[in-house]
Amino acid sequence: MENPNRVDTSKLRKEIRLALWAAEYCYEKAGEVIVLFHTYDGKHMAGSLHFKHRAVDVSKPKEFPDEIVSDLRLFLGPEYDVLAYPDHLHIEWDPK
Repeated sequence: MENPNRVDTSKLRKEIRLALWAAEYCYEKAGEVIVLFHTYDGKHMAGSLHFKHRAVDVSKPKEFPDEIVSDLRLFLGPEYDVLAYPDHLHIEWDPK
């Protein structure tokens, strides 16, 4: 996984680390390179799971974004949310 900005991952919960591994797998399967943008740094909404070390933002795939998002949602299951924004994917561990 590319980490060009040296995003700090040291405080991430193990569940979101698993999600990053899954995302990297899904991207590689589609021939894409994943880039980690934000963990608990950056600007996020009040109450965001980023501040609880349970969310990350990664690059949006250039090719097959819908397929990658679908695969990732299937792979991670209902305890995770994968949200597609115009410029990135937001992945969070949010057990109900």
